[in-house]
Amino acid sequence: MFDSRPFAFFCIAALLLTSPRTPAQAPDKNPENAAAQTQPSSAARNLSFEVVSIHPTPPQQTFINFARTPDGFRATGITLEQVILHAYFPLSLWSHDRIQNVPGWVAHDRYDIDAKVASQDLDAWTHQSLAEPAVMRAMLLSMLADRCHLQIHTNPAEIPGFALTVDHRGASLRASTSAENVPDSSNMRLAAGGMAHGEKLEDGTTTWHFQDASIASLVNFLSNSAHTRVLDQTGLTGRYDFALAMAPDRVINNHGEITDPATVWDLRALGLHTVPTKVPTVNIVIDHIDPPSEN
Repeated sequence: MFDSRPFAFFCIAALLLTSPRTPAQAPDKNPENAAAQTQPSSAARNLSFEVVSIHPTPPQQTFINFARTPDGFRATGITLEQVILHAYFPLSLWSHDRIQNVPGWVAHDRYDIDAKVASQDLDAWTHQSLAEPAVMRAMLLSMLADRCHLQIHTNPAEIPGFALTVDHRGASLRASTSAENVPDSSNMRLAAGGMAHGEKLEDGTTTWHFQDASIASLVNFLSNSAHTRVLDQTGLTGRYDFALAMAPDRVINNHGEITDPATVWDLRALGLHTVPTKVPTVNIVIDHIDPPSEN
């Protein structure tokens, strides 16, 4: 697994068989649930950044950072392997195992990337889903195909994961009343609906307070914080207010290992628990890639 420490706050605070030797393709909207990847639509094939700058990262620079900005994508100290993973997978599924036939330089050479979106694409860029940013993924793949001549194919695979279910006592979640949820600058807006903010307690633990949140938002949070994939099998479709505290005997995850979310967070207090399961995904196989062409 990749060391998750540089991305820990980013994780919490923010997948398909194809023909071989095909150019880089736009990923499926929900690739982790798909059995086969189809050719991207003509609209997706035409999505690309207007301006892209790629330069080798200076040797003295050691940190890694990447972010989707209001008008583009910016990364510092990132490898092309990580860019490919970013284009295909949510951060919780990032792993060396997800990408194969990787030339050594692709995994180790680091680059600074500054990509800008054309004015006519800004509306689509701004309104894409935070959880499934299809526009960004398509543009990253267009960038890799144009500047690095990337060609890939994908193979179906399975990875260990967890299913979130309701325990025998039933869920202990309070139905949200939107009128009670007053927007607050300290709240983090959740990609799948609702808001949340973390509260640091005197004993050093953290409790997250969720407002008007869907179970999908909770699942995304658990997936990112435990660096694993969590499937929603609760059957709960409402919006809820609840507090998610750290588990009393929590497992500390400092190196990006797959962790059962129930050993990190006190899901029992919410009437929820996790069950180990297999999660469908894909492996990306690199058929061809070149160093980035000059700007």
